[in-house]
Amino acid sequence: MSADTPLEELSTSGIGGSGLGQVDEPEFSGLTQRHRRELHVHSYRMLGSFQDAEDTVQETFLRAWRRRDTFDGRSTFRAWLYRIATNACLDLLAKRRPEPATGGEVL
Repeated sequence: MSADTPLEELSTSGIGGSGLGQVDEPEFSGLTQRHRRELHVHSYRMLGSFQDAEDTVQETFLRAWRRRDTFDGRSTFRAWLYRIATNACLDLLAKRRPEPATGGEVL
């Protein structure tokens, strides 16, 4: 199975055609772990921190597991994980954004 596997190919490898909802945890972990390094690099480029990138990859896998039934095969599994990772990075960056200064006196 290639690193960029569409759902149809996942179906032929025993996952079933109804998405990833029927996949057990060890099988899902095997599918996601092959993308760990490239997702870490992607997250590091967005965040600039090795530790934050590692945390974001973990968050990506957790979000993917919780929402696995929403994967419908319109994209590859890899692209789906990248979208989740990107959103996780953007969420972290938004949390860190300082609040705009308001109500201060202009000198």
